[in-house]
Amino acid sequence: FRTVDRVQLAGEREAVQRLILGLPVFARRNGQAIVWEAETVAPAPAGLSWPEGWQVYPLTPLHVGANGWCSGASLEVRGPGETIRLQVRPPDCRLLSSEDAS
Repeated sequence: FRTVDRVQLAGEREAVQRLILGLPVFARRNGQAIVWEAETVAPAPAGLSWPEGWQVYPLTPLHVGANGWCSGASLEVRGPGETIRLQVRPPDCRLLSSEDAS
């Protein structure tokens, strides 16, 4: 990868993480729970999209209530040339990398 490509990938990775962190806000604003089933590709929040070539794949189910409470889950974020494992922590969907989650 060239430096420009690495910078672009880092920006896209951060965009995915911001969308995940924003799930409680999206759920409260829309007054609807967000439910991601395990082992399926998760949809981006309503009206938004993941960066091109990126997918979020829950390893365990994630539930964000209409009140914004986040159940927590394990996620795999897949992007061009990389896969990242994240832990989503209750109650606010705070993210930790799998290495930090032990």
